[in-house]
Amino acid sequence: RSPICRIGNVEHNEQSFPLLIIHRKENTDSGGAGKYRGGNSASVAFIPHGTTHITQDTESSGAAIPTAPGLAGGYPANTNYYLFKRNTDVLQQFARRRMPADISEVQGEDVLLQLRELDIHQGAGYGDPLERDPEAVRKDVYLEDISLRAAREIFCVALVGEGEDLRVDAATTAALRHAALVERLGQEPRPYAGPRLRVVRSITEYLDLVERDGAHWLTCSRCGQPLGPARENYKLHCYRIDRPIQAASTLIGDPQRFIDDAVQFRQFCCPGCGRLIENEVCRAQDPVLHDIELKVG
Repeated sequence: RSPICRIGNVEHNEQSFPLLIIHRKENTDSGGAGKYRGGNSASVAFIPHGTTHITQDTESSGAAIPTAPGLAGGYPANTNYYLFKRNTDVLQQFARRRMPADISEVQGEDVLLQLRELDIHQGAGYGDPLERDPEAVRKDVYLEDISLRAAREIFCVALVGEGEDLRVDAATTAALRHAALVERLGQEPRPYAGPRLRVVRSITEYLDLVERDGAHWLTCSRCGQPLGPARENYKLHCYRIDRPIQAASTLIGDPQRFIDDAVQFRQFCCPGCGRLIENEVCRAQDPVLHDIELKVG
């Protein structure tokens, strides 16, 4: 038993309710990407059993936008969702002694329910995904914690081989990550070439508080690029990219299935080196969030 919930025993659930549980597993790609990846969530699939019908009520959150937003450039976790299929071939698969490992392996009629709330949560990421150790990404793929698609499109890691022979293509990975920085900035990265100022304190993974001309400023911790006086919103001095929320995860669907407002995945990068300093998940009309307010002299 965890501190906040209980995951019921499968056999006890099947004994108490008219259902047959097909699988309960971790969701690949559900955790937020980052230098340190967020933990994946779990999913469960079941069918009615020993009854002619079944009624299910759901109450949950995070179906339209992620509830775990990420930190210091880390990506948000996946949204929560339910998938339903009718008139499936699952019993025929049982007769062939085959157990489906995922709902995508079951033929049937997809049903979209207009859910507004869910209660299954994943962990968000921490730090720029481009700084995740490629070997850690290889291990993530090997363990099926992330997909090959996420490894290449989000972490920009090229892998070759499969199974025990899966390995990192270092040259292609370096090229992919450089290309990602160029895409962020719309030009070749130009790390700050000025003098490095004395660091008073590290504020986040990518923000340092420094002294400049007798005042306190924030700078990029990677290249030293000044990002404005410490009392101002550093994001206004970053290079900003507005992307659809689906860019944050391979699993996030269209939020307008559930809400009317357009949802943005805002990314704030160092204008010099292109390092991802912070992200926001917000409505398109929302002002830039002033998330760090420092009281300095």
